[in-house]
Amino acid sequence: MEDNNYASANTLRRTKAGYRECISFVDYESYNKTLAINTIKYGLNIKRYGSSGKPHYRRFYLLESSREIIQWISPHKPFEHSRLRIYQIWKIEKGQKSTNFRKKPCPKYEDLSCSIYCGSSRNSTLDLIFDSEEQMMLFLSGIHYLMEDARAAEENDQLKEMRAFQSAWNVGDKDGSGGLDFQEVKSMFCSLNIEANEEYLKELFDQVDTDNNKVIDKEEFNTLMEILMFKEEIQALFNKYSQKRGSQSVIPVENFKRFLEEEQEMGEVSLEETSELIQRFSMSPNDSVVIDQHLYISEKGFRQYIFSVEVNSLFKDERFEKCLDMTQPLTDYFIESSHNTYLEGHQITGKSNVNMYTRVLQSGCRCVELDIWDGPNGNPKITHGHTFVTNIDFRNVVEAIKETAFVSSEYPVILSLENHCSFEQQGKMAEVFEEVMGELIYVPSPELTKYPSPEELKYKILIKGKVPPDGKTDIKVGEEKVKLKVNPALQKLFALEGEKLQLTERPFKRIPSINYPKLLKLAEKHSGKTLVEYHKKNFSRIYPPASSIDSKNYNPMPAWLLGSQIVALNYQQGDLGMLLNKGLFNQNGGTGYVLKPQVMREESMNFDPKGSEMENVLFVLEVELISANQLPKLNEEDSGVVNPFVKISLHGIQQDTKKEQSKVIENNGFNPVWNQKFEFRIRMAEMALLSFRVYNKTFLGKSKIAQYAIPVECIRNGYRVVPLYGKNLDFKRNASLLCRFKLKPYFSD
Repeated sequence: MEDNNYASANTLRRTKAGYRECISFVDYESYNKTLAINTIKYGLNIKRYGSSGKPHYRRFYLLESSREIIQWISPHKPFEHSRLRIYQIWKIEKGQKSTNFRKKPCPKYEDLSCSIYCGSSRNSTLDLIFDSEEQMMLFLSGIHYLMEDARAAEENDQLKEMRAFQSAWNVGDKDGSGGLDFQEVKSMFCSLNIEANEEYLKELFDQVDTDNNKVIDKEEFNTLMEILMFKEEIQALFNKYSQKRGSQSVIPVENFKRFLEEEQEMGEVSLEETSELIQRFSMSPNDSVVIDQHLYISEKGFRQYIFSVEVNSLFKDERFEKCLDMTQPLTDYFIESSHNTYLEGHQITGKSNVNMYTRVLQSGCRCVELDIWDGPNGNPKITHGHTFVTNIDFRNVVEAIKETAFVSSEYPVILSLENHCSFEQQGKMAEVFEEVMGELIYVPSPELTKYPSPEELKYKILIKGKVPPDGKTDIKVGEEKVKLKVNPALQKLFALEGEKLQLTERPFKRIPSINYPKLLKLAEKHSGKTLVEYHKKNFSRIYPPASSIDSKNYNPMPAWLLGSQIVALNYQQGDLGMLLNKGLFNQNGGTGYVLKPQVMREESMNFDPKGSEMENVLFVLEVELISANQLPKLNEEDSGVVNPFVKISLHGIQQDTKKEQSKVIENNGFNPVWNQKFEFRIRMAEMALLSFRVYNKTFLGKSKIAQYAIPVECIRNGYRVVPLYGKNLDFKRNASLLCRFKLKPYFSD
């Protein structure tokens, strides 16, 4: 099982409760933590169920050098590919529901089977068959406790750096000898994205090889890593506030307080708050840096503070939590939405997967699409019609949605139905919805004249379906369209009723679905201002054009600027469209709902998306791109070192949109330094997103290796770390950019 370095979309805000949801069927409290972990530590013989459909006993044990890796020995795979990384786990499912089990079921062991979903691939599972219920529960309880420990370590910056060192050691010490010779260190440097000439590398090796035995042990290796982790680019900043105390330079608590207030613009910070921060980044987790009864932060502690994603991220803490008013009508919000949710990839030849619903809902998405067709034995199926896309059972999808709808957000989920079913199978759909979801389904009262708020609709499922005026819907059969009546049993469950767009005031339940190119044409024909006014009271759902067979996304910003609430994107992509979507919805606690700006909601206010009424610059955002830390490679097998450069772009109204690009740093993905400044002038900060896209310059062009996006209003001023996602929007641990941000009012000369 390859290391995809996956962390879910909510990695930075995952809670203990979130981990429990991953493994909710296990009564882990019945098992002593030490016993459960030791059981894995010393090893268990468990059957691994592979794609061949034949279970094979493997011994699973906790890797001695790391409490985050469960190892097994496979005769057919390299040692490093036969392991489960605890931090990659996003779901554990009892029974035989994974792709491997479904292809070749083993019903005799149904109750003793489970699948551990991990990595960035939707189908990446470790499928296991246990000898007994007791063995399964003990093993999974140990997994639970290890996941909790991993979460705690993620929040502890001292442990995080130790873990980074350990990870590098594991890369170098592939033979498990407990030491690294020069060639192993040289190979490790390449894997860490560092290009160093052999003479310099030999000098470093000899410097840390204190016993001159031509092999460095763990302690000597840690010294080597300390040298590598030195950040020259922040040395001047440290020197500005530090003092000499004995043999070392340190920053006194009073000076660090001044640094937080002046450089980080954190307002007035108390000495108590400053002391707590220093103690977090002290020399050891339980010891503060005290000299002559005075508290200081060391150079190492200062570096760890600066590069801490948890403490020093550019994202404002108050905007990262749930912070927006959730009591306005549903039409006043942008709603995180998925198109063709069931698809893993290509629109013509891809695979349908029920786990896609689990993934997108757990990431915070609040509107998913179900493309439903007549299935065998009177049971509807979900697929992409008239293509080679595989099928999945409708009931399985509905059950998966119920299980995961409210794991990451308590706010309502919208099911957007693409109904291609016969009258009879529509009745079956209604039956399944009512059996599985029951009282979760929200049906608005006929007396209502506007939608309730997200707050009022917490833990509710809203079903959206098309209801033409004549009660019949167009359904494609072969190459022809035929009209089939909508089954009343299904129609009565609709909270949102699809119709063709009419730019007049409509009954509040009505919602048109419009493909993206058509929306832009409508904006040209009727003016963007007209569409903004329409969306103050009415819904619309925007989706990619049919020509997008490779699942590429459009830029969602123009649709948001026109006021559309449900802007559906292909979640299987990691392109710019999904990056901006992730950036917008990372705020407000990942609830999947973002309140529109007041000017786009209030009837008394006018807004033109083209910005004709917003000629005056209101803010200036200064971005100093300083450096990067441990950039990822394009793929794990890549033996080369990257040549990184960064594109920084502002996305918003037309006048605000701007792109900048850094210089290329040759042969350094570990700690490249740019020290370049860029400026962005902003007229409408409420609808502005800043994106960072890191590329590797190659002989043939460029390839994207990392990215991030954030709403401008969520940016913290000061020296801040920018966490990075990979090309597929999987969170990259330890990878980041260091920038200095300054958002300030603009005063023209």
